[in-house]
Amino acid sequence: MKSTESAAQQATVLTRHFKAHASHLRIDTLQRLIDVLLAMIAARSINHHDLSPHMPGISTPVVAVPT
Repeated sequence: MKSTESAAQQATVLTRHFKAHASHLRIDTLQRLIDVLLAMIAARSINHHDLSPHMPGISTPVVAVPT
């Protein structure tokens, strides 16, 4: 992929590529996989807390309640 492509264009290209090679998966499952993959690249982390700002939609941090 060219670095000048937008994230949406990159996601579309990745979705088509994954669909060609994993045709047994549903498109919404593939899209979630692409979202997580791009979030990991953008965040340079696999920590859920670090990924959430890079995922589509609204997310709120979960505060642990002391026991």
